[in-house]
Amino acid sequence: DMQVIQPGLPKYAFYNFKVLGASFDSETGLYTGVQLDTVTNAMWQADSVYLKRYAFATGVGDPFKQYLGRSAPNEIRHLSLNLKIMKNFKVYALWDWKLGVMMQNDTKRYTHPSYLANSKHMDETADRLGLGGSEPESGVDVLVDFDDDGNISGIKSGKESEYEDVATAYAKMDWVYPHNWLRDASFSKLRELSFSYNIGSLDRLGIKQLSDVQVYYSIQNVWTKTDYDGADPEISHNGAVSGIRSVDFLTLQNPRTHTFGITVTF
Repeated sequence: DMQVIQPGLPKYAFYNFKVLGASFDSETGLYTGVQLDTVTNAMWQADSVYLKRYAFATGVGDPFKQYLGRSAPNEIRHLSLNLKIMKNFKVYALWDWKLGVMMQNDTKRYTHPSYLANSKHMDETADRLGLGGSEPESGVDVLVDFDDDGNISGIKSGKESEYEDVATAYAKMDWVYPHNWLRDASFSKLRELSFSYNIGSLDRLGIKQLSDVQVYYSIQNVWTKTDYDGADPEISHNGAVSGIRSVDFLTLQNPRTHTFGITVTF
């Protein structure tokens, strides 16, 4: 489930299996696939009914769905500034913060190499694990040994720690698991910056028909600070539909807009 409303969870919770990293063969140490978080004995004893009904678990050691964050922010803050300089010049600024919000980056997920395209980074990561053979086209250093039949026989001596790190990175590229593409989309944004100058009447220029003239310039979506790795932390492919929030899927970012105008009073 992408987002759910159910007992024990905050509204608009992302709820799914949690990827811990890579799993390894107990004897050889070789990569065997993605390692999911699993039910412990203490968890099962505490509330097996909930785990069976909502988390899709059937017993100890099973992967289970769990709370992964909210698609709506925990905190929203605003700071505005109205500044008058001298007599006629005004500056207005609006700053926003949204904290504790997660975003499902399905743009990155569904254009990922294992789903649609080719990726040099993922190919090279797989090649380092030996999945591309002993002499991969990428030319990267392979971290495993091969037997005479071309099968992986084990991890190269002294490369065990590096192999584990590479395998973990590879597991976290698997598009099948949404948790791999869930991102912290908290941000701070200078949302608006505007300037205006009141010229006043133009009597001094001999234009008596105009009692007041004001010019202004405004910028929207000025600057954003965020760790989100997509185009914009404020987008959702479903727009304002509240059933599925904070899902980035081939969605255009909010543009920066510039507005210039003149207000004339006759």
